[in-house]
Amino acid sequence: MKTVRSPLFFSYGVFFRAAPLAATGLILCTILIGFMPGIQAWMLTSLMEQLTAEHPDSWGGVPPAFIGITVVSVVQMLCSLGNNLAFQYTKNRMNTQATDVILRKVSRLAAVSFDVDEVHDRLHRAYSNREAPFDQIRSFHAIVSIFISLVSFLIYVQSLNSWLSVVFALGMVLYAVQMYFQSKVEHRVYEEQTAHERELNYLAEVATRKSYGKEVRVFGLAGYVLDRWQELSDRLTRQVLRVKQRHHLQNLLLTTAGFAVITVFFVLVALSVGAGKTSTAAFAGLVSFIGQLGYMISNVGQQTRDFNLTRLKVRNILEFLQAEEASVGELEAPTTGAQSSLQLRNVSFRYPGTDRLTLDGINLEIRPGETVGIVGENGAGKTTLACLLAGLFTPAEGEVLLNGLPMQELTPEARTKQIGVVHQKPIRYELSFRENLELAATVEPGVVERVVEEFQMQELLQKMPEGYETVLGRSFGNVDLSGGEWQRMAIARCVLQNPDVYILDEPTSALDPENESRIFHLFRQLSAQKTTVIISHRLGSIKGVDKIVVLQQGKIVEVGRHEELIERGGEYRRLFDLQAQWYKEGE
Repeated sequence: MKTVRSPLFFSYGVFFRAAPLAATGLILCTILIGFMPGIQAWMLTSLMEQLTAEHPDSWGGVPPAFIGITVVSVVQMLCSLGNNLAFQYTKNRMNTQATDVILRKVSRLAAVSFDVDEVHDRLHRAYSNREAPFDQIRSFHAIVSIFISLVSFLIYVQSLNSWLSVVFALGMVLYAVQMYFQSKVEHRVYEEQTAHERELNYLAEVATRKSYGKEVRVFGLAGYVLDRWQELSDRLTRQVLRVKQRHHLQNLLLTTAGFAVITVFFVLVALSVGAGKTSTAAFAGLVSFIGQLGYMISNVGQQTRDFNLTRLKVRNILEFLQAEEASVGELEAPTTGAQSSLQLRNVSFRYPGTDRLTLDGINLEIRPGETVGIVGENGAGKTTLACLLAGLFTPAEGEVLLNGLPMQELTPEARTKQIGVVHQKPIRYELSFRENLELAATVEPGVVERVVEEFQMQELLQKMPEGYETVLGRSFGNVDLSGGEWQRMAIARCVLQNPDVYILDEPTSALDPENESRIFHLFRQLSAQKTTVIISHRLGSIKGVDKIVVLQQGKIVEVGRHEELIERGGEYRRLFDLQAQWYKEGE
């Protein structure tokens, strides 16, 4: 893993990309605001000296220091207003910029990363902390402003009593250090709770999402889900509260001690004035500082805590940005027209975090224009093999070739253009009817309408209140499709892509036998002479393919045509007889 760069540098990078002019102005305003209390104290001291002098200076009867105080107050007000406006202006822009960085990273992740819990935890932390760069900048600017003011205060106090300035400085450092370590403890608890937070979100989704609603009610699971959600929520809340209560007690004690020091300090300076050791003018300047000192004392610790907490949250974003990305090849595979070949040479694959091979020593050649069926029991490795053939996964050993070229050396665009995939559970894009079809391809006018007609989806389209522009799904519209209709939509979308290779992973599992037969017949017509890989549990649907590959425990155990495999009496014959038995029983 690469070294994680400075969170603050990352936040400033987001800041300047989002709003460069506002960022520059904000830096200047922050510095000016920091100097304002010191300038005001110095001018107030000067004003008092002018007012008590025998021959005070004046401009038209007005002491220059008074004019200076007025100008400084106006500048401070304008800078504070500019600060607030700049932060309001940049907040949404920075949050959008940070979110864009995270989502673009997600789009570049290797497909196998989505099977790794650690990656999901990192993604959850990064996305939930997408506002942290803005919060870190805000806290940092507050700290810089307070630091400049405190340095000015300590310099001013130094002229009155050097020991008091040392004690005061140590107190500030102690308070800031305590807040720093408290924020580390709080963030450690947050990181430890990430997996449980994801579980909490999942339980809330089970209780609220339409896709879970029927089964939750059929089995009476609502009470169980809610009780488990409540139990987990209470446990996480108690863990956080224990930490916060301990920190609140520490802060109360330290704040009380801090204000006691200020009181003693103020009394000592007042006694010094009474003894004639400190001038009244200097004391007046100190009083102006004291008015803001309480705020600075409490705020320096809080801002230190917030800054470190946001720094750790931004570091979570940076850690996610170091996640493994999909390999990006540079080869542009030449288009072959209608036919392409696929070849696996001694391919083995294991999922991250496990030593067990899901596929072991796979050698397979799929010739141009050939239709191949892949069968096997659950867990045999069929879907993993499909992901390797599609270039989504990288083999642990061996290589996958497309038209003789290593799959991982091809550009993603080349793979997408030549290979179309229909997954067993296709995504239900809650977009318009037309967008669902056109997502994977750029099509000419009239092509979508022709595919809708070929797939006999006109009756379905007639149910759409706004035709092709009807939004599907329940989140943004009122029209949803059945599982089989969504699968038909996915197959039609893949056909519109017009790839050289089709990979179909249980594409008709939600269709009834009549529609399944009709869709397969139509698909064979549309994909004639194209290389096709079909994964199916329904062995009857692949009887007519050119070659059947039988997987068992991650290895190829049989290859041949349907008739040949039946005659051999091996694993394929066993699976076929088991399915046929269901239809023969009761005759």
